[in-house]
Amino acid sequence: MIKNKVYDNNGFTLIELVVVLMMAGTIMMLGVRFVKLYSIGQQHEVTIENVNTAFSALREFQIRNGRYPCPADPDLPPTNPNYGLSQCAGYDNCVSPTAGAITCVLGGRDTDGDSVNDPVLIGVIPFNTLNAAELTTPYALSQRVDGYGALVAYAVTEHMTDPVFTFDNPINSNTGAIRIEDENKVSLTIPDAAAHFNVFSYGNNSRGGYSSEGVLIDACLVPSIVVGDPDVAPPPGPSAPGIDVEIENCDNNDAIFAKATRSLGGNADYFDDMSQFNVESFAPLWKRTLGVASPNSFLYNTNLGDVGVGTQLPTKKLHVVGDLRAEASVITPLYCDDADATTECMDANAIGGVPDVENGGMQCDASAGEAAYAVGENQFECRKVEWIVPAKNCPVHDFDTDDSIPAETTYMAGFGSLGSLICCNKVDDSIFNPLIDTDCCKYDGTSCTPM
Repeated sequence: MIKNKVYDNNGFTLIELVVVLMMAGTIMMLGVRFVKLYSIGQQHEVTIENVNTAFSALREFQIRNGRYPCPADPDLPPTNPNYGLSQCAGYDNCVSPTAGAITCVLGGRDTDGDSVNDPVLIGVIPFNTLNAAELTTPYALSQRVDGYGALVAYAVTEHMTDPVFTFDNPINSNTGAIRIEDENKVSLTIPDAAAHFNVFSYGNNSRGGYSSEGVLIDACLVPSIVVGDPDVAPPPGPSAPGIDVEIENCDNNDAIFAKATRSLGGNADYFDDMSQFNVESFAPLWKRTLGVASPNSFLYNTNLGDVGVGTQLPTKKLHVVGDLRAEASVITPLYCDDADATTECMDANAIGGVPDVENGGMQCDASAGEAAYAVGENQFECRKVEWIVPAKNCPVHDFDTDDSIPAETTYMAGFGSLGSLICCNKVDDSIFNPLIDTDCCKYDGTSCTPM
């Protein structure tokens, strides 16, 4: 008997298919959202790490070299020989032109007293200079960009990069001129505008940043702002005069930088930058310099004004009231200010032995019994002495009272505290110790007093 089998080939119903597609779409949306959040988190973490690494590298560079490096030019391509290198050019209070896209602006303080606020240089981290510096924690070239692909930016007080500073003549740790403020325009340093340098990322939108190829990613200032447009930066922050939070770190028109609360909302509080700044707080008055390149260590005064010893109102860089004593030596590159040599300095020629014709040279009147005891106003300070200058040679002296023993010939063994000679005799005693000293006396030029 033959049976016919009928197979049921029914598939999903339309309703079942819709449910499956909805579930798959939901899972895909959650997956895309997770990947996006993970990517954003990774970008943020990389930015934090690379900004902090640059900050640590700059501090160690300063410790090793006595100064900070200058910024690198941000718009150079990798093929340029100066790519990623410190560019110090001596910008003369921002009068001289800067290298490439490096910007020079006047800072918030006049720490050197020249009546002009100190310059600040703005560029990017000199990553090739740091990479070649052989730091304790090596600076990798991969860390030159933040998590969003822009070169890490760098602003530094110019005179703290001066290559003439060495371990013997280091930068003054209290002379930063960069102002760091929050979203409410409140300074974050005491005193104000005292930061040495600022390392920062231009944030998620890279507004004002340069790529590793030397190309500007997005302009800092845009003609129109569309709130909510992901491709256009939101409007700047508070309308207080002098600060726009979102553009403060990229406008390059002053030495003011923002370290504000991170906010990614499409409103006036938007701020996505990240920064680390260095400032000396509660610095001691005297600091010691250290470095492998110098065999010695040195002390220097961090005070920006005048230093007084024995006075509370100093009028010079070092103002001493009283006696100044040096146990070993006093070394200075400048003894004399020729423009005001009579009142401001010690004449180096006088110390060096060149005769002072007007005053008769650096000498005392020996005929009047004077001797030099100090130096002041380019002359010896002379004082009369009470002793008689003794004869050159020690005399023949009878140390005992036995007239049958002849007087002994003496030799000079030293000087007394009042200028007398110490004279001793010699006798030949071959049995015990040949030529031993037996007696000495102090000879003042007239008589020899036994010791």
